[in-house]
Amino acid sequence: MVFFERPGRLGRLCQALAKSPLPPKADLVVAVAGPGGSCPAASVVADPDARVAGAYGLRTPREGGPPVGYAVVDSAAAIRYRTLDPSVADELDEVATILEAVP
Repeated sequence: MVFFERPGRLGRLCQALAKSPLPPKADLVVAVAGPGGSCPAASVVADPDARVAGAYGLRTPREGGPPVGYAVVDSAAAIRYRTLDPSVADELDEVATILEAVP
């Protein structure tokens, strides 16, 4: 599971991930559109030029700026789902449902 977030919103996402119902089988990574940071619930990767987001096929949001959302990757390293979703920290139950269906 790879989340894409902006630096000023990293703390909120990390707090939500720490309390989330995501399955323990999921490896969590947050690609931050900036200098990175720390997140006890996930590994953090700095993505200041959105190269990681681009490699996962996330588009630029209509209002501009780096992508915010997530990508679900299966155990064979295939991207199964990707979306722009600026409110993902509030919708982790939905993410958990998607993850449960992925091998």
